[in-house]
Amino acid sequence: MDKAEVQLEVCRSYHDAAKRNRNVVITGLPEAAKSSPKDDCVVYTQFCGEHLSVKPLLTHKGCRWLGKRINQRPLRLLVFIPYF
Repeated sequence: MDKAEVQLEVCRSYHDAAKRNRNVVITGLPEAAKSSPKDDCVVYTQFCGEHLSVKPLLTHKGCRWLGKRINQRPLRLLVFIPYF
């Protein structure tokens, strides 16, 4: 690897870490019965509308549930927030 390739890889790694740092994981939200990616974002926007004074922007990826259902424990919701 030459110096330019190393610099490019460091820049990519930094940018990737910065993007992941902006993501938010929310726990305790109820899931929709038949969940689709659009329904996931509806749950998030309803939560923000009812409990927060602002609604953060979403990326084109939107939201998605993480993990598998275990007993009655609610799944976590991953929210993709844009990196500027």
